[in-house]
Amino acid sequence: MKIQSAIHSGKKFILSIIMVGGLSWSPQTQAQEMSAGGDPIASVHQNTVLNLENGEFLLNRGHWTSRLVDGYNCVLFRGDGSDSWNISKCFEQGTFEEQATGVAMITREAGTLILNGELGPESGEGRYSFTADRRYNRYLKRHFDTEEISFSLPLFLGNMETEFMDFLEDHYGEINADQVKELALHDVSLEDFEAFLSLYRQYSDHDPSLEEIVEIKMNGIDQDYVNQLQEAGYANLSLEHMMEAKAQGVTQDVIEGLAAAGFEQVPLELLMRTREAGLSVETAQRLQGISQNDLTLEAVIELHKRGIDSDYIKKLEAAGLTGLNLDQVTRARALNLDGSLRRSLQQAGVDADLRELLIARAAGVDTALINQYQSSGLQGATLEDLVAARQYNLDFSQLETWKELGSGQVNLQQLIVAGKLGVNSQDLETFQNAGVAVYSLSELISARIHGVDMEFIRQVEQGPIADSTALDSEVNIDNLMVGQDSLAVNQEIVETTPQDDLFESDTVDAETQPIALEPLHHYISLKLEQDARLAQEAIEQRNATEVEDQEARDRGFYQLELLGNPQN
Repeated sequence: MKIQSAIHSGKKFILSIIMVGGLSWSPQTQAQEMSAGGDPIASVHQNTVLNLENGEFLLNRGHWTSRLVDGYNCVLFRGDGSDSWNISKCFEQGTFEEQATGVAMITREAGTLILNGELGPESGEGRYSFTADRRYNRYLKRHFDTEEISFSLPLFLGNMETEFMDFLEDHYGEINADQVKELALHDVSLEDFEAFLSLYRQYSDHDPSLEEIVEIKMNGIDQDYVNQLQEAGYANLSLEHMMEAKAQGVTQDVIEGLAAAGFEQVPLELLMRTREAGLSVETAQRLQGISQNDLTLEAVIELHKRGIDSDYIKKLEAAGLTGLNLDQVTRARALNLDGSLRRSLQQAGVDADLRELLIARAAGVDTALINQYQSSGLQGATLEDLVAARQYNLDFSQLETWKELGSGQVNLQQLIVAGKLGVNSQDLETFQNAGVAVYSLSELISARIHGVDMEFIRQVEQGPIADSTALDSEVNIDNLMVGQDSLAVNQEIVETTPQDDLFESDTVDAETQPIALEPLHHYISLKLEQDARLAQEAIEQRNATEVEDQEARDRGFYQLELLGNPQN
């Protein structure tokens, strides 16, 4: 009867199971995983797992739960008196004989297992009891010095028959309980053993040990697999090489899939490298398909190690980045670009192709920045705006501060200019604490551009008043160029009407009375006027200097003419 087995260990193989004088084999990590709710039945294609712990409990009866997996009833047994041991086993459907409603039974040479409870079509649970066969137990006592129940139940689950144990003793001489139990837990039958022995004698230089028999069973080597390798051109391989290839997942499907991608007659060592690296056939085919030139399998492996695989290409395609070549995909992967950035930009009303996305990604634009922008309520950003926002570490959290100023009008370009100039809420606080009223972010930007700070304001207020006529200014932020080495500012200077009693300090004692400061735009106007006056003076000075220089040159030419003409 065909029986498959299940494993719920975190390890790939169980190489030794030790039970001396009772229940003393205790892999604590597995027991903890079971008690923590881990899945005790991973696959019907793996092996029985036996978790035992020292303590007083009954192995031959307890609680069972089952689940239908790929046509097998996979059953987890837990003995009474302890939650830290368990055995899982998958039985082909129809193995259990129904004795009555809610009662199922299996009888083998080693004993009888009865399940009380519904073995449902999808899942089930109930109580179990195992009764060891007396004659079987007497056989075990004669050959092995061990506790019957703790030994016979695992042997029952592995359907270890006395005929097989006699064969092992005839072939190996002396065998111990641990070796027999390991064969049972890995479902090695007499038929399996003879087939493995034949393979070893044909493709190896020695008869196998019991440990090697278990190893070949765990790796799933059989004559069919050997034939597949030979038909694919891998002849004259040793059994050890075939086991290594199978352990790495080298199968006929893998060989044929790589051949379809153009990788034929691949050396076995390279095939195993592809599997060790986790390279799938789909990835190899995808990368070969988008390459302008034929790739070597070694190159495909290296690309896969860098995270360029079929899953990554699918992420790009899901974001609308289709038809990319290998160079484009490689550059995208180097910048860790995936579809999330493009989707976030689209949600913000910004569409971008791969070239623009790479520029944005290289500049540090990410979904976090885009989410901040969207949360701010600003509209109409371009990709260049977002790049500039990241470049100048734009702080969207200060937006409400700027909106609370007099004008209340703030756009993204103003915030970017403020970020480039380093204008922040501390500047606003400095002016306001000094009594200087600020009515817009544009004023702060203009003040920074023209060098209007508290030092300049103190100089103005403490110095003589040259003119009682002040000029107001409005800064045209739309013409403030961002992203160049300097800022070009187009400003309109609007002449205002004279203001009476501009400075109260003209009529009071400045030493005893505080200075009544003006709004910030007043000092910007004075600075613009000062700069304009200084610029005009510089022009006049330069013109005067040019005139003097020309007169000096003219005198020099005249003297040269006199020297060159002695008659004169």
